Amino acid sequence: WAGALLEAVAMRDYERVASNAESLRTLSLDSGFLAQDTLSYRTLAEEFRQEVTVLAEAARRHDQGDVETSYHRVTSACFRCHEYVGSERYRSSMPGRAGM
Repeated sequence: WAGALLEAVAMRDYERVASNAESLRTLSLDSGFLAQDTLSYRTLAEEFRQEVTVLAEAARRHDQGDVETSYHRVTSACFRCHEYVGSERYRSSMPGRAGM
């Protein structure tokens, strides 16, 4: 969905932006998405969910400026979380997780 989201943002396909943002939000609620059960991780995951929700709302308003700003915030939230999980992987055991 992330790749399709970028394409939809670039093409100004607001329906697909909203749909992919909502799909990413739903995915983030799935138990398989949970890489860690820590307060920091849960906070980062909630920030991600908030950002994709704002992105979907901007798309429904057909506000390209807000869509682009929100998309940037979504990707920043992804990078922060992936960086956190990657740094934690070297400090603690995360059994059962193949990689992120």
